[in-house]
Amino acid sequence: MSDTEKIAEAAAAIPTKGNDHLLKCETYDYYATEGALRKEITKKMKAGLGGVEFKPSEEPSRLESVMPGLVRIGKNPSSSVAYLSFANEEAKEKAKEFLVHLKGKKSQHWEVADAGSDDVNYFINKNKEQIKRALEDDPSSSKRPKPSSIHDFTEPLYQQPYADQLKQKESNINSHLRKMKSNITWSYKKEQKPLPSWLPDTKEVCPFEGVVPSPVIDGYRNKVELSIGYDKDQKPAVGFLFGKTHEARGWIEGPYDMKIVSALAKSTARKFTEYMLTSGHAPYDKLTHEGMFRSLLIREGVSKDDGAPVLLVDVQLNIAEENETLTSICEGLAKTFTPWAEGAAKDHTAEEPFVGSLSVTYHTSVSNMCPEDAPCKLVLGAAFIEDCANGLRFKVSPRSFFQVNSKGNEVLLNTIGKYASLDEGTVLLDLCCGTGTIGISLAGKVKKVVGIDIAKSSIEDAKLNAAANGVENVEYYCGKCEDLVEEILGRYKGDSNVVAIVDPPRGGLHKKVLTFLRNSNLQRFVYVSCNQNSLCENTTLLCKATSTKLPGAPFVPTKAIGVDLFPHCDQQELIVLFERQ
Repeated sequence: MSDTEKIAEAAAAIPTKGNDHLLKCETYDYYATEGALRKEITKKMKAGLGGVEFKPSEEPSRLESVMPGLVRIGKNPSSSVAYLSFANEEAKEKAKEFLVHLKGKKSQHWEVADAGSDDVNYFINKNKEQIKRALEDDPSSSKRPKPSSIHDFTEPLYQQPYADQLKQKESNINSHLRKMKSNITWSYKKEQKPLPSWLPDTKEVCPFEGVVPSPVIDGYRNKVELSIGYDKDQKPAVGFLFGKTHEARGWIEGPYDMKIVSALAKSTARKFTEYMLTSGHAPYDKLTHEGMFRSLLIREGVSKDDGAPVLLVDVQLNIAEENETLTSICEGLAKTFTPWAEGAAKDHTAEEPFVGSLSVTYHTSVSNMCPEDAPCKLVLGAAFIEDCANGLRFKVSPRSFFQVNSKGNEVLLNTIGKYASLDEGTVLLDLCCGTGTIGISLAGKVKKVVGIDIAKSSIEDAKLNAAANGVENVEYYCGKCEDLVEEILGRYKGDSNVVAIVDPPRGGLHKKVLTFLRNSNLQRFVYVSCNQNSLCENTTLLCKATSTKLPGAPFVPTKAIGVDLFPHCDQQELIVLFERQ
């Protein structure tokens, strides 16, 4: 049977239950996804919005745990209209009373009405997600095979020799460099401009110098965030999520045979699991939003005294505010881990590593994504640990950014420095600076370092890191790059050698930052990319033809090099040098 026939068969098998009780909702939010709507409804229901009371089912399904009687949610992210299907008329009418209190963009209340026959047909025919699932559940489908183990999610290249992994990563980068050239070519043709003379004859947009291998291949991750939930046998477990919990199709698999996870992190996960099973508290359930333990964060650093490994452990809890339960859990964790926090780090083993910081973070958000302002209570040790890079020490707190491969990070920093071509007169702008690792590491080669990051905890750590390492020629600012970079760059107009290093998150640089860089007097910057898809998009704006909105001369990608920080994973860092024409 062809995939087309399978899709048709799957579509015919979609249940129509609830389509007679369909609501059409104008949400005034074009870009909200079905998942976002589900979270918003759940959040507002828990808050008692509008005073509407619902009687939940004794054994709610995935969507009934969001709203009693709810069967299906449908929404195209490019439309502001959502459809909600219910099991019966009573559930639909009750939902009407509640949904009109929800607000979309610009605080406009939802408009809720019964759906017409055309809406019902549209809702059935356009339910692509269920069609997709029907195909995925068919092992004979010619589509990409479903992951068969947790390794396929977290370390998909684990079965390949490392040399073959590097070849695959070089191929991936070459593909993106070709895409960058294609995007630039298309942008000039679209505006009916002649192709620039700097665009090379090669398929790639610039010379590529290969991928620098990681110094450490196994157990390299200094940060592991483990989910807490239930394994395939519905027993409490700590590990990685396999499948989709929000669809009641996922479970937790332990990290104990993962190549990317260190022996220290595995021992810590076992120790916490022992405590959890005797604590009297259950894991947090994403379907019912009940339970206590959400996730376990383990970060690794090194002791200042003897260079031995030191751990930071943070447990995320489902608690709204400090109370007796929180106190009891903190006491239990302290009792469990105190033997691991005593003595010198060098006296501990991989089976019982040294814990230099133990804390709990608590909140009641629907998602396990920890809010920036979630309270954090210290249980044992200090509020941070330290890690090293090129002989410098960096303080790392639970939520601050630090590269997950410490030894690989040193290779990355050295490569960035070479690409930036720094001297004693250079003013270095460290955009998306995190805990200041890049700027502080290169501060000894330049006149001034100015760092910007949106995370307050990262900026605080960066300032502490600079002071601890005796680096004085640095300044740090907390905020969005697009809001701060123009003012800061204006202070150094008189400096002839201003170089920027941008190390953005996976979403890439904001359009405002790209536009300002393009229209500034900056002549050179180094782009450090952890997501080459975002880099391709950013490159188009940086390199497209001069226009009214972009009067500045285009930047030119002049060379690129990869650095592998993620052995066994299909990711890599890519460093690209951009210079003016």
